[in-house]
Amino acid sequence: MAQGADWPVPRPLSGFGASGHYRVVRDSIPSPQWSGKYVYVFHPADTLAKYPLILFCHGMGEVEPALYGPLIANLASRGHTVVFSPYKSFAGDPRQRKKYRILTAGFEAAVQRFGRCIDTTRIGVVGHSYGGGAVPAVAWHCLVENQWGANGAFLYVMSPWFSYFITQDQLEAFPPRTFLVAQVYHDDRINDRRMAVDIFNNIDIPDTQKVFVELFSDSIRGYVLSADNATPTGPADKNGAENALDFYGVYKFVDALADYVFRGNPEAKKIALDTGTADQRFMGAWPDKRPVRECAVTRSPDARTSGPCLNEWENPLNPRRDESPTFMPEKRANRFHHGRKTIHSYWEFEKAKVRERRAHRAMPCDSSLCIIPPIEQGFGALGPWQMNVDSLPQPLWRGRWVHVFSPAGAPGPRPAILFCHGYSSSRPEHYLPLIMHMVSKGYVVIFSPYQFAAVDPKEVKKYATMETGFEIAIDNFHALIDTTRIGFVGHSFGAGSIPAVALWALVDKNWGNAAAFLYLMAPWYSYEVDRIKLRLFPQRVKMITEVFADDHVCDHRMAISLFNTIGIPASEKNFILVNSDSLPGCRLKADHNTPKGPFDPRAEEDALDYYGVYRLFDALAAYAFDNDPAGKALAMGRDGTTRFMGTWSNGKPVTPLVATGNPQPDQPEDFYVFGWHSRLNPLANEVIVDK
Repeated sequence: MAQGADWPVPRPLSGFGASGHYRVVRDSIPSPQWSGKYVYVFHPADTLAKYPLILFCHGMGEVEPALYGPLIANLASRGHTVVFSPYKSFAGDPRQRKKYRILTAGFEAAVQRFGRCIDTTRIGVVGHSYGGGAVPAVAWHCLVENQWGANGAFLYVMSPWFSYFITQDQLEAFPPRTFLVAQVYHDDRINDRRMAVDIFNNIDIPDTQKVFVELFSDSIRGYVLSADNATPTGPADKNGAENALDFYGVYKFVDALADYVFRGNPEAKKIALDTGTADQRFMGAWPDKRPVRECAVTRSPDARTSGPCLNEWENPLNPRRDESPTFMPEKRANRFHHGRKTIHSYWEFEKAKVRERRAHRAMPCDSSLCIIPPIEQGFGALGPWQMNVDSLPQPLWRGRWVHVFSPAGAPGPRPAILFCHGYSSSRPEHYLPLIMHMVSKGYVVIFSPYQFAAVDPKEVKKYATMETGFEIAIDNFHALIDTTRIGFVGHSFGAGSIPAVALWALVDKNWGNAAAFLYLMAPWYSYEVDRIKLRLFPQRVKMITEVFADDHVCDHRMAISLFNTIGIPASEKNFILVNSDSLPGCRLKADHNTPKGPFDPRAEEDALDYYGVYRLFDALAAYAFDNDPAGKALAMGRDGTTRFMGTWSNGKPVTPLVATGNPQPDQPEDFYVFGWHSRLNPLANEVIVDK
């Protein structure tokens, strides 16, 4: 390979891929969690201005920035502050927790020390190899937990290794304001391209905000461009100078991505996020005018590898191996897609699919299909009423609708259920089986969506949006609704919001003065309430707080704290733990998505719903609204009747639920994505977890 100035494909002199005009200064601070090492900060010499922040996650084995010097210098020269945080590449840390902790602590320390030249409202996370695999977790921490990136955020992932500490739930709840370029190298024999495909396919951001780029090797006599794992590194690692793969394959794309995300340049968008334009694919030209082999850009990446790799997808070290839907066809086969809609209305189609699913589950099962049929009568069984649907524009979220589901032909007015959905599940079809069940019992269900991606550290806007939606629905459909009888049902973020939303409705609006109940499922953090407000909660209210044994998302301590602190009498509340169970060939998984239906690809409608959700909801509503003694016995009971969860087809009882008045945490906080002692939790120092 020719070296240095003899390289025949020169760097562009202007535009994306060219050097920027800022003079770059390098500073450093001691790494806060790795003695003797330093975190490096590269920034434009003018420190009176604040520049967008780029966090650089390096590959395994290199703890100094020199290996990536040209790429880092390019980023900083174009008006960005770049932070390089080293981690212990070869530390004995099979779960990688120490490496990720050192990495993120270094980034945060640099931001605190050099805040004068850093704009954390605009942030990019760039990573290669091991660092590329770390990008999703680092970005989640920065965008969600630190609330950075309000004015622009992107991920640039190059040939990633395995990704730790990022779950499928997190990928599917990623802030939709994020942009992504995932890049692989055709002759990379280190990292299986399926790691990049997994990130690309499963991060739930709009398709127009992400592209998948593949670079290819090329050569002429005496010169070789090797598109391998070392592509993003500098000359020292490639035994030569920067080359066309750097200028046109890496610098061009990251320059354009940053320029569009941070500055809104429409020309930059064409380079960074289109799929297949000539300028986008162009990789320079050889001296004989022959174009260097073009890159490939797509939104539908091919998972097939071009050869064996050192780090294969199937490696037991890969924590995503058993979670990614992309490489688990049996999971994809269970998904519902809406492409088969015909002349039926949207909701008729959705309801038909639920009925079809229920009919299938009611069929006799054999040894290979362990079906537990729905409950046929009593609490948990479908009621007699069919469902009507009306919609109103959501006043505080343009383009979204507040849905009012009502029992067709039922004599009115009817008790109302205010439904508070989970984060990012702002479409009611995610919960359609549960909503249909509640309506079949004669209740009006109001579904008020909120802006799940809004930067709102105290969640004031989200709560206000939910409340406004409920209010306009009741104002417009007051003839259908008996506001003296109100129930609040919520899941995840929505369950955490219920204490504040219920106080607003019960106290400020004077709804539910005849009867009211709360049904909280796997609650997230609770805002706009404190210990005093919770203690003064109206004592006439009934409550079930429910968690799921294999929920790795929301720490059970959130549910326990609300249960222990809220001022509802002990005789009028119950704490429920739903357990998983299985037989060979089938499983009931009590995880965070249990209350959802099959329109969410992570969920099913099964015995956990029939016995663990529908049955308890029915009993609680009957007790609260009608003072039904059988409803009270089931909803507030802790004996075998309450705990019963159905029977497998072989006669074996499903593992019973746990009902208690003295809940205790049974998993450490690091079992969960969102632990109790988080900076996001406003009640961490306010309320009681253990009595």
